[in-house]
Amino acid sequence: MKNIRKKLLCYVLTAVMLLTAWTPAYASSQARDSLPEEEPTQDTQPDNDSRDSLSLDCQLLLTQEDDTHQSVILEMGDSSTVMEKAVLSYQDGDGEIHTAEAEEIVENYAAFLLDLPGEGVTRTFLSIVTTVGGQDIETGLQPEEEMNTLSIDEEQAAEIIGDTAKQTDTESLSEEELDYVNQTVVTKEGEDGLTASDISEVLQSEAAPASMSRSALSAPKADTKAGTFTVVLDPGHGGKDGGAEYTFSDGTKFVESQLTLKIANYVKEALAAYPEIQVYMTRTGDTYLPDLGERVAIGVEKNADIFVSLHINSADSEKAHGVEILVPTTGRYNHDVAVDANQLATNILDNLVALGLYNRGLKYKDSASGTKYPDGSLADYYGIIRNCMEQGLPGVIVEHAFICGAEDKKFLDSEEDLKKLGQADAKGIAQYFNLESTSHPNKNLTKWKYINGKWYYYKDGKKLTGWQYLGSKWYYLNSSGVMQTGWQFISGKWYYLESSGAMAEGWKKLGNTWYYLTPGNGAMVDGWQKIGSQWYYFNGSGAMQTGWLLLDGKWYYLNSSGARAKGWITLGKTRYYLNPETGVMAVNWNLIDGKWYYFNASGAALTGWQKIGGKWYYLNSSGAMAEGWLKLGKTWYYLTPGNGAMKTGWYLVGNTWYYSDSSGAMLTGWQKIGGKWYYMNSSGAMLTGWQKIGGKSYFFDNSGVWIEHPAQGWQLENGNWYYIGANGYHTGWLLNGGKWYYMDSTGKMLTGWQTVGGKTYYLLSSGAMVSGCYYTVDGVTYTFTQSGESLGNIDEYPGYKIMGTSSVTADQMVKYFATSKQAYPAEVLAKGGAPDIKTFCQIFLEECQTEGVKAEVAFTQAMKETGWLQYGGDVKIEQFNFAGLGATGGGVPGLSFADVRTGIRAQVQHLKAYASRDNLVQTCVDPRFTYVTRYSSPFVEWLGIPDNPFGGGWAAGKNYGSSLIGMITTLKSM
Repeated sequence: MKNIRKKLLCYVLTAVMLLTAWTPAYASSQARDSLPEEEPTQDTQPDNDSRDSLSLDCQLLLTQEDDTHQSVILEMGDSSTVMEKAVLSYQDGDGEIHTAEAEEIVENYAAFLLDLPGEGVTRTFLSIVTTVGGQDIETGLQPEEEMNTLSIDEEQAAEIIGDTAKQTDTESLSEEELDYVNQTVVTKEGEDGLTASDISEVLQSEAAPASMSRSALSAPKADTKAGTFTVVLDPGHGGKDGGAEYTFSDGTKFVESQLTLKIANYVKEALAAYPEIQVYMTRTGDTYLPDLGERVAIGVEKNADIFVSLHINSADSEKAHGVEILVPTTGRYNHDVAVDANQLATNILDNLVALGLYNRGLKYKDSASGTKYPDGSLADYYGIIRNCMEQGLPGVIVEHAFICGAEDKKFLDSEEDLKKLGQADAKGIAQYFNLESTSHPNKNLTKWKYINGKWYYYKDGKKLTGWQYLGSKWYYLNSSGVMQTGWQFISGKWYYLESSGAMAEGWKKLGNTWYYLTPGNGAMVDGWQKIGSQWYYFNGSGAMQTGWLLLDGKWYYLNSSGARAKGWITLGKTRYYLNPETGVMAVNWNLIDGKWYYFNASGAALTGWQKIGGKWYYLNSSGAMAEGWLKLGKTWYYLTPGNGAMKTGWYLVGNTWYYSDSSGAMLTGWQKIGGKWYYMNSSGAMLTGWQKIGGKSYFFDNSGVWIEHPAQGWQLENGNWYYIGANGYHTGWLLNGGKWYYMDSTGKMLTGWQTVGGKTYYLLSSGAMVSGCYYTVDGVTYTFTQSGESLGNIDEYPGYKIMGTSSVTADQMVKYFATSKQAYPAEVLAKGGAPDIKTFCQIFLEECQTEGVKAEVAFTQAMKETGWLQYGGDVKIEQFNFAGLGATGGGVPGLSFADVRTGIRAQVQHLKAYASRDNLVQTCVDPRFTYVTRYSSPFVEWLGIPDNPFGGGWAAGKNYGSSLIGMITTLKSM
């Protein structure tokens, strides 16, 4: 009898469902108001009543009576409502008010079992208190005489059941079942009644509507033809797009579009052995289809179960070989569809490999341009794959073999071989659908069976029940083996099974409500859930929430997608801030990205002047608290850094004093404060020391107070030195005690690096200017002229250094001497150890290398000083003096040396005296070495006294060094 009761209950509840389509609501909610049409503004405090309340209508009141009991079934709210508790209040006549707790609750249905009222006593249903999401909601019920209350006795129940059976096209009741109808009411106990648990069992199987979205099926679906499957074959390329082409050395030529069409026809031919499969092709001739989306659209139009695109691979080498299948990536958008596509590809691949093709496996590739799927996840690279995924259609691309592959040629070069490829594809497709060929029937084949409008699954001839993992999807088969669909309450959890029977996972939209089914196990979630990188909230019925949400005294905002908002949001003209980690709406002071904001009790970010805690603050247009200086109109204000409080009176900013009046406005110009005169410049800074105002000089002490008669001479004020003369403080250059000083426009003595008139100077801590020397600042040595101008870092000066590695050889010097067309004085110089020019040049090179002087500098100088060894001045060739050492003019012959090498060594040592501070390597033979200011001419350009920044140098003539540079350039070019 239990099965009979279940069947009856199905009919009764089906009638209930049908009645709700035209029966008006019998009562309206007296609970708190529903969500407002407009978002709250900064003047409106968000409240639980206006944002988070549930409004429940009583959609149906069904009563049924027997001799002793009355059963009452009420439907509250809609399919998204999940009641946790329900208490019904009623009154019999004028007696006391009674309450009864529901015997059974399933989602938004509550069943009560009441004793019948006394004879002749009228029963009035007053109200029902339901608990939804932890909140108690009271709904008033109209007086019974004003309600179209539906009462069902035994005879009426039989009529409803009969009508319902006809409307739902179910089998008619047996005689035994009809007899049972006449006895049945909703009872609490007993064998012959409909129990509350019966109601629960039926409601759990009928509670929610089926999905409205398209679903790719792993199991057969009931179509216009029961048990048929639609396959769309897509022969790649076509028309003017021939795809890949290749011609082998033996003249065999393949064109991809021709091969794919032939294979497709063979696939279609092979699938004809499966009556359950309907095949369509995107092209049946040499047709050009430029848009990949158009190809997939054909599959969608035909309501395809799978889409198989047929291609031939290509490469740059005849060594390439094997079969691979391009598939979508699983674990993201339309995961179930991707899993199905991978299973289909695996079946096809196994059969192609069985022909002898090398297994290159399944291939995945993500979008290289960052294209995204609708859920924001990265899309697949291939257009066919991507379009199929977006349409919820399992699609694959079969790369059968390499068109250029020497090893794969045998699979493509005959109709027989192409037919084998097509048959392998077809076999894989049939295996995907678990089908058996009519030419090779297998009675024991595990498969789905469609019997009398219901799906069953048989394995080895036995009907399965319970949860079953079939073809990469989970299904639930009840105790009778019937595949279940819609909402199902199983082992204490809710699941949603698609119209295909496949357990839904991830996001699911039913009507206007979104749900989330845990990936992997399909259980419906509630409460806070982190999905991907976003947080969502689902109420007790699993419905995703949007808009303002109040939980445990804290406000959250869920945007239209349900994702918990974080950071800044703008609703209407009001800005709010939601904690990025928790999503909690901010109130009062909050530090955000290094800036302070103030939010009133409703969460609105305030702007403009605000008096908070007795202090004034200014919040800019974004709400950020202003700090430091603030200009509004023509008025400056100072807001304390760190806390933003507006300053008044005297305050110190850095090392400068300012004064603001009681309104916070900063003052400028002459101000009499506390009986004393002060002067604030245009920036508001209080001045001290000597100041020129209106063409007159004034002196202000360290506290800023004006002093009429200050002392003269050097004066130290506020840590700065001033020089006071009869006419006030001195500005500009000052020569005092033989040293130069520089005062700025305020009279303050400057120190350190200073640029004056476009030239750079360095002033010591005493203020004295550095001049005519090298001076090291912060580890860097600078050159200063006699006038104090800095020539910059000595190491970075662009001159030609005298010291260093020689850039020329003795042979180059010999060639250079030859350009003078002068005869080498061999007769005299041979006596000094240099019988020829080559020996002479070699000595120069050796002596320069020993002391580290560049040979090109010393040699060209010798040629310049001796007129290419021709002499003719005060110095004679017999002196072996090659650079005029000691020759001061007026007939003074200068120094004489024992031989050529000694004379050259003396010249080299003399150059080293000018160009370096290093000690000599050899014994000094230059008598004038000690007279040179060491390191006074490190560059060739400074050897002329007029060109030397220190006023020293080798020669008196201007551009002496520059002339040597010209000679050096010529020498180095030899």
